[in-house]
Amino acid sequence: MKRSWRVRETGEWKEEREFLPVVAWGPRLVRRAAMLWKGSRVLVEGRIRTDTWQDDNGAEHKQTQIVADDIILDPPTRSADPDAEPKNN
Repeated sequence: MKRSWRVRETGEWKEEREFLPVVAWGPRLVRRAAMLWKGSRVLVEGRIRTDTWQDDNGAEHKQTQIVADDIILDPPTRSADPDAEPKNN
C-alpha cells in the first residue's frame, strides 16, 4: 500500500509504503498470482487477518495479512520494472 501527502507548512511531499503478505487459495487466484512480478499493480479484494502465536521461547509474534477473495490485475504501466521477470510460485 502506498500513501502520498503534502506537508501543508513546507509544501514537501511525503510518501509512505507498507507491504502486506497476500494469501490466495483456489486455482483461479493461484493462476493470477503467478502472473505477477515485482512492481505489478493489483487490486486485492478480501479481508485483513492478524495471526498471533508464541515461539518456543515464549515470545509473542503477530503477522497481519490479506486473505484474498479476488485479485484484479492492472495493465502494465511505465512505472513497472520492464526488466523484471514474472514471479514463479
